[in-house]
Amino acid sequence: MRQAVVGTFIILVLLVSVLCAASFAQESKQEQHLPDRLKGLQLSAELVGGEKSFHKSDTFWIKVKLKNVGKSPITLYKNMGWGWSSSFVLGISDAQGKEIISSFLDDTLTYPRFPRGDFITIKPDETVERKRDVSLKEYEIKKYGTYYVIVWYQSPIPQKFAPKGLKVWATEEGRLESKPVKFEIVK
Repeated sequence: MRQAVVGTFIILVLLVSVLCAASFAQESKQEQHLPDRLKGLQLSAELVGGEKSFHKSDTFWIKVKLKNVGKSPITLYKNMGWGWSSSFVLGISDAQGKEIISSFLDDTLTYPRFPRGDFITIKPDETVERKRDVSLKEYEIKKYGTYYVIVWYQSPIPQKFAPKGLKVWATEEGRLESKPVKFEIVK
């Protein structure tokens, strides 16, 4: 019985993730780029190591930074993961802006009961960084040429789930979008 409940829950989470991704993709086509700054927080992304040319089967590293560009401290959920149910989402598009589909679905899940220790406060001009690898084998890249990586950030924690008395950068704050990071696919 318990396995059936857990299995059903996992299927529902995956279904919601796919529906959110489809909705977000449609929404993205209709909007201009979202800002990389919002309410004192800035999101940036960069390739690690300076290399900007890769083969279709290569793996590269990307670093994302959340910087407090405001005048007040900002409290963030520190267990930032990747996926639609988490903090960061990574997308790749070609030079014409067409999304490149991945065969892998990032989705780190966060579960309520968030103690104060799950949060970090960054002062003005401080930065939080995260790195991850990007395996190009997982993307349906068919042509050589120019591509872009974009990263989105949104807190996975609604304010109502924050510890009592703690004002955090919550889901309600909105979504940030990094500036596109250009790279080339070569033979």
